[in-house]
Amino acid sequence: MNFGVNRVEIVMDLVIVGLTKRLVMATVAIADVADFLGSWDLGIAVIGLGGLRRYQPGFDIAPPYSDAAYRQTTRATHEQLTQYPDSVAEALTGRLHRGLGGGPEIIPL
Repeated sequence: MNFGVNRVEIVMDLVIVGLTKRLVMATVAIADVADFLGSWDLGIAVIGLGGLRRYQPGFDIAPPYSDAAYRQTTRATHEQLTQYPDSVAEALTGRLHRGLGGGPEIIPL
């Protein structure tokens, strides 16, 4: 948070993306230990977003996020989780990233 004169509250969507990828990786670990080869339903919820702006170091301030919260679910097969974990994280966070003014792809994945 910026405590200066023109204070702007931000959301660091790439942190949300990273934590979501950890969720996917934890799901893979649990599936492996349990020897579960079926599909998983995964979801994320981020609350308190209304009016926050995307953190963009060195760039103009992005427009504020219009919704108060973000919720997204997806169903992923064992193959998707193990072979394409980035696409599962993208399915969960992509709409948020774009809604905050991010590009079509989430680079850090």
